[in-house]
Amino acid sequence: MYSEILDTHFQIICTRRTLSLIDDYYGFDNYILRSKVQDLKSQLGLALRRQMLIKLAKKEFKDENHEQQMLDKYGDCIIPVSVNILTLDIKFSLNF
Repeated sequence: MYSEILDTHFQIICTRRTLSLIDDYYGFDNYILRSKVQDLKSQLGLALRRQMLIKLAKKEFKDENHEQQMLDKYGDCIIPVSVNILTLDIKFSLNF
């Protein structure tokens, strides 16, 4: 799997149903961001969603072009993030 937002490749074991849902959502990032939280049914999925939302909110991308592409594509997913939540990112972030 590849995340455009996180700019990272993952090796993830998942079911055929999950692969089908990723196709239905037209990509991994769309599936993680646009699925209902209760439908992800995975700590990894929830952690990735959190990382993606934080990266979108903080606008931390490799360059301006990548930032603009991600904001155009996923800008509607951005939610306000408090300073306290952003500082917790250091403690609970996944190391990819």
